[in-house]
Amino acid sequence: MGWDFTTSRVARTILAPTLLMLVRLILLNLVMYWAMAGNLAWEAHLGGFLTGWITGWAAGTPDSRITPKNKSLSTIVGRPF
Repeated sequence: MGWDFTTSRVARTILAPTLLMLVRLILLNLVMYWAMAGNLAWEAHLGGFLTGWITGWAAGTPDSRITPKNKSLSTIVGRPF
């Protein structure tokens, strides 16, 4: 999700799909916490989410050649797929 967020920011595309997934994950965890009567290790889920977000962000800024008009994988690696 961190990578998707960074890619969207660099490409100047809408962030709605990434933010919608974030909201869905939060809601899913709340439902699971309620359904399991509080026996969900929410701390582990939060830690995994934050670690994944930071790892995606720290992996580096996506290639600057990604633009809203030209964001295909073939542009990034330089060969057609």
